[in-house]
Amino acid sequence: HDNFGKAVDYIVTDVNPAFELILGIKKETALGKKASELYGTNPPPYIDIYEKVVTSGKPVLFDTYFEPLKKYFNISVFSPAKGKFATVFEDITERKLAEETIRTNEERLRLTTEAAEIGLWERNLITEEIKWDYKLYELLGIDKSEKPSISRYLSYVHEDDRNRIKNNIEAAIQKKQDYIAEYRVTHNGNTRW
Repeated sequence: HDNFGKAVDYIVTDVNPAFELILGIKKETALGKKASELYGTNPPPYIDIYEKVVTSGKPVLFDTYFEPLKKYFNISVFSPAKGKFATVFEDITERKLAEETIRTNEERLRLTTEAAEIGLWERNLITEEIKWDYKLYELLGIDKSEKPSISRYLSYVHEDDRNRIKNNIEAAIQKKQDYIAEYRVTHNGNTRW
């Protein structure tokens, strides 16, 4: 603590084998060390959060990126006794990177479909849930408040193309493959390809 009673560092008093495995720091190296020395940071990692847990007695759960190790962690911290705290943490780096890849790919797909004037829909064959992207609503010329369904979608397909498209969808499901089809859509008296 400093002269004002604020925590300025903490000492590692115990670690388990998972600590060694996840952080790559041996128990012998960690025990008795100030966190600022052990992790090479000033201030020591998350000291403000840990201090609040110690003073309030209320546990906290948070996700963070720890720059020195270039890893993301999910950290649960609690106070087992006065003046002490304990953490349980999980390396979530792979999950965070996968989430970022998904976000990036979704943004690329959105930009691509916008530029190509393509609408997308998706059907969960287990739950039968249907999702339409905003572009499909726009291309069909319908209000976004309409609830998506296969029957509603097919109702917008021109009657001369409807059976063919329905059969294409069912064949794609049976063969477990995507399908591409060109057809007419009719709504509010307008027909579009």
